[in-house]
Amino acid sequence: MATPPPSPLPSGRPRPTRPIPRPSTSAPPVRSRSSRKPPRPTELPPKPDHVTYRAVACFGGTLTWDQQGEAAQLQITDNQSLDVALSGLVQATLQRHPQQLTQLMQQPHYWVSWPLQRHKQLQFWLRGWQTHPPTDLQIGRVRICGFVKSWKDQSGAVQVWIGRNEVPPPGQDNQPAWKVKRLQLRGAPEQLRPGWWQFDCEVTRFGQLRIVEAALLAPFRPKPSRRGRSPAPAPRSKRPSA
Repeated sequence: MATPPPSPLPSGRPRPTRPIPRPSTSAPPVRSRSSRKPPRPTELPPKPDHVTYRAVACFGGTLTWDQQGEAAQLQITDNQSLDVALSGLVQATLQRHPQQLTQLMQQPHYWVSWPLQRHKQLQFWLRGWQTHPPTDLQIGRVRICGFVKSWKDQSGAVQVWIGRNEVPPPGQDNQPAWKVKRLQLRGAPEQLRPGWWQFDCEVTRFGQLRIVEAALLAPFRPKPSRRGRSPAPAPRSKRPSA
């Protein structure tokens, strides 16, 4: 049966035939993962030559380790112990020499360590031990030299960023040991400002680093930014004399 013609408009003209929409066959573009921007790494401004990034401590105490994994404890006083982690070299040495481990668990030794924070918990990475105290470190103190980016006056929390002074070995640029570290300290000193600082801290019984002494090594002087400046007005032309 033939299709009837469309009804005419009031003016007598025939109604225009509406085009039938056709389903689109083209799929929306898929954004590949390679086009996503990688996370921006933590960047620190170039430090002065006389500043050395550092985070090191020395404690005297006896070791408690069950020879399983890296987790251990260091008893520094009768009422205070620290959560520590043994480096791979220390683990391998103590596993090869069990008599040395027995001696470390019975008699106090001096342990050189690096402070770090894992899951907001303070921990110390034991790098080795010795029978005599080091001459450049005060026993029980943690010395931190880094860049202060921000702090909170109300709680006294200070964020210190610690970089690296030496070039990482080939292929280890992304290893955690060669990345920029951040430590949170307590007890912000007065006159605190952005820059490179040296802090001598003590470990509280709550497992926090509290600042005992602070010294500004070099202030941070950012370069002036040209953004947001309005252009200088153009000089007005003099009117011609009559």
